[in-house]
Amino acid sequence: MEVVDDLNRKKNSAMGRLTKAKSEATTRARTAVENEFITQGVASAASRKCDEYYENYGDQIAEMTLEKIKSILGPEFFEKYKSEELDFA
Repeated sequence: MEVVDDLNRKKNSAMGRLTKAKSEATTRARTAVENEFITQGVASAASRKCDEYYENYGDQIAEMTLEKIKSILGPEFFEKYKSEELDFA
């Protein structure tokens, strides 16, 4: 299960970087509105776009991780892994 743990660590790391990129962009947009560089509408559009990208790429990361775990464990052990993960989550 060490390999699966490594994959989950990498997934969490990628999600953390994705979250950081999203928050950094929205913070910059908020600052730009405060300094009157852009309008609130532009900042809202940028924030919505960041949310869309976060959802899209976050889902892709989770999906790719599960696919990789399944390919490593095989169907039988993958089902066991999923049931154990649901018990702990």
